[in-house]
Order: sequence, then C-alpha cells, then structure tokens
Amino acid sequence: MMSPHTHAGGCLVVRTAPDPDEGLHQYLSRLAALNGYRDPRWLLRGAGLPRTFLTTPCDLARVAAMLDGAVDADALAASAYWPLPGAPDRLRFGGVPSGVSPRALALARGKVCPACRGDGRPAHRTWDLFGIAVCLRHGCLLRDACASCGAAFPLLGPGLPGWRTRCLRCGGPALAEPAPAPAPAAALAGWLDALARGGNPPGHAVPLRGLDAAVHLVRFFGAKDMEAGGRRWRSGYIAKPRVDEMLAVIERAAAVLLDWPDGFIDYLERHRRAPDTQVGLAAEFGSLLVRLRSALDEPRFEAVLDLARRHVARTIPGPTVKPWSFFSARPDHGGPAEAPTVSGVAAARALGVSVASVARMIAAGELKGESRRMGRRQAHLVDAAALAAMAAQRSRSLSAAQAASELGLTPYQVERLRSAGLLHGTRGLGMPAHEHRFAPADLTAFVDRLHRAIQADRAAPPRTHAVSLSEVAGMRAFSLVEVVRRIISGILPVFAAPDGLSGSRGRLGRLMVSRSRLLGQRADPAGGISLDVRRAAKGLGVSVRMIPVLVRAGCLGAGSRGADTLARRSVSATSVAGFRRGFVMARTLAARHRTSTRMVVKGLAAAGVAPVVASDPRKGISAVWRRDDVDAVDLGRVLRRMGGDAS
Repeated sequence: MMSPHTHAGGCLVVRTAPDPDEGLHQYLSRLAALNGYRDPRWLLRGAGLPRTFLTTPCDLARVAAMLDGAVDADALAASAYWPLPGAPDRLRFGGVPSGVSPRALALARGKVCPACRGDGRPAHRTWDLFGIAVCLRHGCLLRDACASCGAAFPLLGPGLPGWRTRCLRCGGPALAEPAPAPAPAAALAGWLDALARGGNPPGHAVPLRGLDAAVHLVRFFGAKDMEAGGRRWRSGYIAKPRVDEMLAVIERAAAVLLDWPDGFIDYLERHRRAPDTQVGLAAEFGSLLVRLRSALDEPRFEAVLDLARRHVARTIPGPTVKPWSFFSARPDHGGPAEAPTVSGVAAARALGVSVASVARMIAAGELKGESRRMGRRQAHLVDAAALAAMAAQRSRSLSAAQAASELGLTPYQVERLRSAGLLHGTRGLGMPAHEHRFAPADLTAFVDRLHRAIQADRAAPPRTHAVSLSEVAGMRAFSLVEVVRRIISGILPVFAAPDGLSGSRGRLGRLMVSRSRLLGQRADPAGGISLDVRRAAKGLGVSVRMIPVLVRAGCLGAGSRGADTLARRSVSATSVAGFRRGFVMARTLAARHRTSTRMVVKGLAAAGVAPVVASDPRKGISAVWRRDDVDAVDLGRVLRRMGGDAS
C-alpha cells in the first residue's frame, strides 16, 4: 500500500535539498516533518535505511529516488558521519579534511534550537559536537530535553519536535522560550565553529588548527574533579552530559582554551598543592601531570605539553625534576638558565661531603636550604647562591697537610686535635672524601688560645729541660691532645720560646713546656695530676696487674674507656698518695707480725674482717683490707691463738 505522503511514483510530496551545514540525520528529520510524517523512522523504513545509517556506509539511492532528482546520493553521503577512506577511526564531518573521532560527537540526544524551529531554519551539523550548546544564529541555548518533563529528545524518533509542539510523554510544551547563552558557551561555540569551517579563530585561543584536537581539549579541561582523582574524574572525562550539564564543562574549558597561555597557567596553578613536608611533581600537582601527558601524548598537542614543561621547569625547584623526566626542560628549550636551587646530591658533590652532611648543614643553619619528603625518600634543596659562597670560602681553606705545616705538626696530629674539638675544621673538597679543611682564622684562634695560657710571671726552664709543642707531637710517650688540654686548663705551664731559638718548627714550635712536668702526668678532669699505670704501680710498690683491680674495687681513682679498660695515664695521683692511709695490704700485715700472707688472710677471716680485694695467688693478686676494719681487731692475738704470730 502506497503512503499518503508520496506520489504514485514513490516520490515525496515535499522535496528540498539539504542545507550545506546540515547533517544527514538532521536533514532526514526535517524532510520527514515537511512531509507530515509523525515519526521520522517511517521515512527511514520507506527508504530502506538501517538504524546505523548515520555512521555506517549504506545505499542512499532509494532516498535520492524519493527526492526525484532534487539531490543525488553522493551529496547525501557527504553529509553523513561515515568513516574516512583509509582511516576507519576517523569520521567524515562536513568540509573538515581530517574528519573527527567518534568521541568528538555527542549523538545520544537530538538538539533543537527554539528560535530556529520558530523561523523554520535547518539544524546545524556542529550541534553534534561535544562542547557546543549554543545556536550561533540566535545566540540562545540549544535544547535536548522536554521543557516540561525533561524527557530526552531522541536523535531520530517521534519525540523530536520537528513540527510537533507538545511532548509525546507528558503532553506539555516541548520547547520553552529561547534562553540567551552565557558568554563562555557562546565564545567556545564560535571557536569550534570557526575550526569546523577551516577558518583562523580570532582572539587568544590555544594555537590549534584541528577540530578534533580542539574538542579533545574541551573534554579534558572541562572534566570535573581533576584534583579529586579516581573514578569520579575519569567518569567526567569520558561522559557526554546533557546540555544543561554541559554548560559547566564548557565554562571550565573556555577559561583555559580561550585565554592562552594565561588560562592554562592559571589552570596548572589552580590544581597545584602546597605540601608542607613533601616535594616533587606528585606532591605539587598530584595526578594532574600524569593525566595531562597520558591524555595529550600526541604530536598535535606538543604545544600544550611544551608549555606545561616550561612552566614546571620555572616554578618547581630544579632538583625535584630529574633530568630524564618528561617535564624537565633544558635552558635552550625554555628552562631556567641557572636554577635557583640544587639537589642535595649536587651540593654534596660540590662540597666534597656526603648527602647526610648536607642535611645536617641545612638543619644547623650553616647552609641555606630545606629538607622535605619526595616520595619515599628525603630530598634536600640547597640555595645555589649559598652553595657557591660556601664553596668559594672553602676553596681558600687549608688541607690537613697545609695546616700541619703551618702549625709545625703532622697531619695525623692535626686530625687528632680536630676530632678532640680543640681545632675547628669542616669537610672540604678533593680526595680523599673524608679530608677536612681548616680556615686560616681557625688556626690563628687555636694558637692565640695557647698564647693566652702563657704564664709571664714564671721563669722559663732551661732549653735542656724544656720541649716545644711541635716536638711533643713527635713523642710516642705523650699525647698532644692531652698536653694541649692541660695547658688550656692551667695545669701545665707553657712558655714562649726565646727569639732565635734553633730547632723551632712552625707556630707551635715557639711554645715550650717543662720536660719534667710531662713525665707520667696528664690532665685530671677533677684537677691535679694523673699517672700512668706503671708509675702508679711503682708508687704503691705493687705489680702493674694490681692497679686495674684496685681501681675496680674503689681503692684508686681513674678514668676508663670501657667496662674493663682504663684510660691512658688516668690514675689519680691523689688517690695513690692516700691509698696507705685508707687501705692496708696483706704483705704489710705479714711483715708487721712476722708471718706469712696466708696466715694473715686466715686470721682476718677468722676475726670476721672481709677484704676489699680478695687474694688470688694464681693471678698474682694480693688481698687488701680497709685500715679501719683491721685496726678494730687485735690481729696479733688472733694469730697467736692460731700459732701464726712469731713476734
């Protein structure tokens, strides 16, 4: 049966050619409305078109026959969104040579301009682009849903208000009065429309000439919740929202793309964080830079990525962007000619120290910089000017060998003085890596400190009884560090060598001390003189092995380097002199009572007197008692009862 809207020959009653800016589906919808079809799909079935005719190539000869020569099949095919020859991932879009990708089109709903419908004008192909929600003819917003109930307008179907004025679902008015479009939406629509026509968009838009690339940027920069991350951002990035929801997307994208490059810089800074403890691209920008590179990693977006790279290189401290990073820019590619900061590794290499030493310098305020977290490790950012100043200062300093020659010592003695805290030194440049440097002012301060200890009121000893400090450094029996400490504490007098004294070497060669005051003595922290173990044993008339035992028993005072090791020459001479007043040994009591030490030990044990040091003949340890405990008993009477007193 023939349709009432066609002639007997199968032609449509109303025949018209498509508008140059009209898409195939928009033309067929308008043609169905002009011929009184209540549903455009009736026309499609009559023409034998499949449901995917808009994006899939098909035979349009029957449609051309229904138009009775008003338009040929090739012209109709030119208005369809069919794949380009040789590029199946690109769709034909009007006169755009390279076409567009399927993601650039929003074909889920049909769009209608209320003013164009009232004027009887055809729809525009660019209305199907993602990011366009404005009719440029009238400057009003497009509609894709019923104004009464919100039901979506189908791309092709009975709900699309071609000639219909009321909604098929609710029966209310399908279209409201035209609403003026916001300025960002109108500006972005004009930019995309100019790109679709192959023109040069005016203004300060991003320098792109491809329509598909522009729509892709609208989708990326218009996505919501970029800083939130996760699925919410991805959902907003791949979604194709309704017209009323599209306005927010357009506003975000227009602020970036239509004010280039300032809008893009503001976009980067808006998504930039202010971390307190961490540093690095992820700490500063979160996942933005990763997503930016992933979404725009194509040659056509190189201008966008290059601007991001140069901005990161200018605003992020250089050490936090590794040289091999994608966002690292060299000076000849727009990067900073001289970075204001350097990494802790570079600073350590320049100063000849470890990275940990650089961190300590920063914490102590010796080097200007900051230490912050960078991922799972600690990053140290050092001010380049402060580093250069410190390196220049250290270049004027002296090595340990040079300082030793200045003082008249050996490099080993200089390091000993430094490690003891008597001479200030810092990590220096060069090899070996652990070498220290010494400023000339620090050497002068050290010598002046010794000169202030010179006792002018005391006569200097004869040269044969004196020794210079440079000579003391070469004596194995003495420690220069201990001698210097005794001089500074005032225990050991120091004298200035006479002028012209031969044999004086270096600045310390002109400072003399008495040779007799050095023998067996060292500085006692509590004041007084300290003896070595051998001299203390000689003073008590005991073997050397007895001295550590007496020290552990509390009979003598001495310093220690560990649980069982005495410090060198640390036995107090005062405690040695007072030993006989407080303690008595077994051999002394045996000589007094003309008996053996064995009988003395038995007698005092029988009297209930406990020794301070127990006798151990195998180790050569003699017993020691407190003198007060021995005097409290009549040892001679006890020995006579035992038959051991021969007096």
